[in-house]
Amino acid sequence: MKIRIENRINLYSSYLKEKYGKKVKKICLSTGIVCPHREKTGGCIFCQPETFIENNNFNKIPITEQINRQINEFEDKECLFTAYFQDETSTAGEEAYVCKCINAAVQHPHIQEIIISTRPDYISKQLISNLKELEKKITLEIGLQSIHDKSLAFLRRGHDFRDIENCIDLCSAAKIDLGVHLIIGIPDESLSEIIETTDYVSDQKQIKFVKLHNLVAYRNTPLGELFEKNMIKLPEIKQYIDLLCEILPYLRKDIVITRLFTSNVLRNRTALNANTGSKKIWMNELDRKLRENNIWQGSKRTD
Repeated sequence: MKIRIENRINLYSSYLKEKYGKKVKKICLSTGIVCPHREKTGGCIFCQPETFIENNNFNKIPITEQINRQINEFEDKECLFTAYFQDETSTAGEEAYVCKCINAAVQHPHIQEIIISTRPDYISKQLISNLKELEKKITLEIGLQSIHDKSLAFLRRGHDFRDIENCIDLCSAAKIDLGVHLIIGIPDESLSEIIETTDYVSDQKQIKFVKLHNLVAYRNTPLGELFEKNMIKLPEIKQYIDLLCEILPYLRKDIVITRLFTSNVLRNRTALNANTGSKKIWMNELDRKLRENNIWQGSKRTD
């Protein structure tokens, strides 16, 4: 009998179904805080604000109203909701303001848990202390991308591996769950180096979630300029799927995969390495390769 992909890898949809037993929707929120790294330096090499497609232009609206407006859009009034502070670098503002925004989501009766997206260099001891006191489940989500400083420098992340370690140490001490973003296929990063990053993530018990990304070169970005001049090569989607098959056995079994592909929805307008197909097609191809090669998440780990 065919084994479904969600039995081979630990998908977010399966995690939510098991935890809540009913449909769970994500409410995307904005604190209105612009990424300071982009303001000061132009940002990461791949950053293209036009592609923040889930930004609902709510950045001037109070958090409670942002939540209420989005909940009212759903016909299924029985579903549950998570609050996702996704926009920009959510913790980069004044401490009191950031906490006020997060508390508004915590206090909303329809929100089950909170996810806060930010950079590892914008996590302070005071913020962690404040989050620890909140009554609802909090997950911090950081752009880890790679443990290799040469790759972080190429991506123009504006932080190094020490910032990542400091962030993880703070969250571990406070027992606050972490989610991380990883970019698979960074130019000049070898398969062994990608596996080293995967192993590192798997060794950090506080990391519970991971988002995996294929690197997209958007127009009007430094990465896009390098791609247009043929100065770098980026994996095509089939190559990226091959890389996923290589690293998934090194990803700890209980880590929940919240994303496998950067879908590049706006590729007709902004992306240069436009991958044909869709997430559904790519998932089917990944499923096929996992089955053909008998690959399981975490199969090369002992924990």
